[in-house]
Amino acid sequence: MRASITLLYLLLSAAALQAQRVRITLPLDGAVVHPGDTLTVRVSGPGTGSTGIRLVSDLDLEVRGQLALQLPYRFSIYIPRATQPGPHVITASRRTASDNSEDSASITVDVEPSQPFLRLRAEFTSLELDVGRETALQIIGEYADGSELNLTKSTQTTFVPEVLGIVSVSKDGLVRALRPGSTSIVVNGVLKIPVTVSPLVDIDPEKVTMLASESRKFVARIASRPSPAVSWSLSPEAAGRISADGLYTAPDSVAIQQTVVLTAHTVSGDATTTITLSPKTSVRISPEWVTLYPGEPVQFKAETANLGTGGVIWSVTPASKGSMNAAGLYTAPKAIAALEKVTVAATSVTNPSVDQSTIIWLSPQPFCVNAWDNALTVVAGHSVTAKILELATDRFSHPVAFAVAGLPPGVTATFSPKQLTGTGQTLLTVNAGADAVPGTYRFAVTGTDTIYAALTSSQTVTVKIQSAH
Repeated sequence: MRASITLLYLLLSAAALQAQRVRITLPLDGAVVHPGDTLTVRVSGPGTGSTGIRLVSDLDLEVRGQLALQLPYRFSIYIPRATQPGPHVITASRRTASDNSEDSASITVDVEPSQPFLRLRAEFTSLELDVGRETALQIIGEYADGSELNLTKSTQTTFVPEVLGIVSVSKDGLVRALRPGSTSIVVNGVLKIPVTVSPLVDIDPEKVTMLASESRKFVARIASRPSPAVSWSLSPEAAGRISADGLYTAPDSVAIQQTVVLTAHTVSGDATTTITLSPKTSVRISPEWVTLYPGEPVQFKAETANLGTGGVIWSVTPASKGSMNAAGLYTAPKAIAALEKVTVAATSVTNPSVDQSTIIWLSPQPFCVNAWDNALTVVAGHSVTAKILELATDRFSHPVAFAVAGLPPGVTATFSPKQLTGTGQTLLTVNAGADAVPGTYRFAVTGTDTIYAALTSSQTVTVKIQSAH
């Protein structure tokens, strides 16, 4: 509510001024009043040399009744019904004959609703703050007559953090974030406002487990934004390498599990994260899987952990399906009659018991359709779903549309999505109506190139319809 200053002047004759100083004698400091009340204010004035008495307040004051022209000076003030609950200050002042001002000590009147609220609500249902930041709560009371009041600064409104030390809350609802953590601010014992406090400086990712020789990029953030200037340090220093841009590389070998502390140093403070180094051995192949067209090559890479520097030996099964050199470069056969699966394996030279394999799909055309489950069962009146894969070569970018053919009467099918571009999957839903005849049926799932319609791929799927009785 916009505070206003209302000045009430009472011109007095010099003979009537008997008191030596301006002083408010009524109401008492801290008096409680209600919106709609009329408040009487009495002021003791100076003895001589004064041309007038005035009241100054942050209330929207309305004067009612006559002001007396003798000691004590009486003001009748109406408290508007829209006055915001909480403490309000009133000061009396006199203007001297030389046009100087002399103020009384201020008093506080506490404006509070005369009826209890039905419920409370907050402007923000939850808060997220960085350490050191502040925000103001707004608490609204809803009343039986349909009215609402801002109760944030009411002396009857209390703010209590459930967990101490994470935030502080002033008596008028100003929240300050003190340290990282989560808590709730309880208002008057009935309303909870969840609060999450993030560190001013943090590191993403927060925690991570890594194997020998693995690399991971870390980013330092100030108030959730990337820090423009940051330096990094490790503890222990020999536990890997950290570059100026936050790329951490684990040691070539890890004998036992250990914890590394990574620290980001910024102008706004420091932040730490923990890296757990695992002694596990592993071989990881990338890409994880691929679809190739006749004669198409692909370069595989193998990352090893805790297996020394001996590298890996590459192999292909069946051995006749394409060629693989020692560096992991695979080339598909020049002729592919039908869709088939080839396994590529990388085996550690140091420890041949540790290996990893991946799948290559060889396709006679740039895409093919493959049903994840090509034998379905559904009860009449119900539906069943199945994943349909499109396996496409890296060079194929045409949208492929899906359709079915050969479904029996009373059975329908839909796809979600209806089209795919590149390798991916769509969900086939087969709906069997209540009148569908029980039995086992075969139907075709077909993908059609939407740009070159002559290019298609189909997969046969069976569906067994069971009676609902």
